[in-house]
Amino acid sequence: MKKLKISFCTVCMNRLEYLRKTLPKNIEDNLGYRNIEFLLLNYNSKDNLDDWVNSEMKEYLDSGILKYYKTVKPKYFLMSHSKNVIAKKANGDIICNVDADNFIGDGFAFHINKAFQNNPNIVLVVDKEKGSKDCFGRICIWRDDFLKIKGYDESMKGYGFEDFDLRNRLSFLGRKEVFIRNKRFLNALEHDDFSRLENEPNFDLVRGIYYQHINHYSSYLLYLFQDFTFYFGKLVAYELKNTQSVDNIFQEYYKNHQNSLLENPIWNVEKSKWETGEYIFFSNGIKLIFEDREEHLYRLKNDKLTSQKNKNSNFIKCNDSGDWNKLIMFFSQINNCIKMIKNKNENKIIVNDSYGEVELVT
Repeated sequence: MKKLKISFCTVCMNRLEYLRKTLPKNIEDNLGYRNIEFLLLNYNSKDNLDDWVNSEMKEYLDSGILKYYKTVKPKYFLMSHSKNVIAKKANGDIICNVDADNFIGDGFAFHINKAFQNNPNIVLVVDKEKGSKDCFGRICIWRDDFLKIKGYDESMKGYGFEDFDLRNRLSFLGRKEVFIRNKRFLNALEHDDFSRLENEPNFDLVRGIYYQHINHYSSYLLYLFQDFTFYFGKLVAYELKNTQSVDNIFQEYYKNHQNSLLENPIWNVEKSKWETGEYIFFSNGIKLIFEDREEHLYRLKNDKLTSQKNKNSNFIKCNDSGDWNKLIMFFSQINNCIKMIKNKNENKIIVNDSYGEVELVT
């Protein structure tokens, strides 16, 4: 059987602790295939990635198995952009995206080759219903297809759904999804959500988060950003909205669903749209200046915002670090999800004018 050339592409910003364990193992487990290349993009890492690659990975650099690229431009980690940068450097027939925390497994290159030889009209992916979410970024795609659709949607600045959006747009090309079933190929290092978020823009740029519980299926959320802009929205669990289960009278039931925002995607922003605008601090409160409706004043006391128009409308400030991380993750994911749904509803194949543009250093 002919061996198609396969390019394994990985991007890294401050993830050297993962790469030390995964990258050498991934290369060693697939050297037998021979017609492969591993591409690594240093996306402005601050963790001595250069030193490690040039010393510990020198053998693979010298042989050409590993190709190393670096940019010092990005301040924050942007998943779609970084993946586009490295994929455009690939020379293989097939591009396979591999997250820095993923083990691809012994013989994965042979598995990819067989799948694409058996049916060229495919994209090789992880089953989103049964597969590990840590491996959802594993997508194997014809390089020509990647170039044709102009890569990942770079308007997605948060975490997640850029991979599902890519899969949707490939389906509009007529590509059929084939799932990676063998668990040998689907292992990843475990880590918490803080490590997923710490290099992303939302984690740094959100100044404060306030929430107001409405009922068992909805809450208001207010995100204040460092640049004095805000996002205001009604969070709705549509699966709970029409149920009259007695479980809903218990606050614990609501809280459990709130804590599983990421694991169970039952939540959405009402009408899939945030209200936005600018805010101003004054002596004892905040003024929200909405783009599409009249401004609103809130009194601020003891981390509680009280509406000047409705004294029963109180927003509580999120001060718990665990809840903060969950709400940052939700904000990042839901905005990407909204864009993914919009692209799908509009049957978009190409979403970028240009993509993967960045200055690389040698």
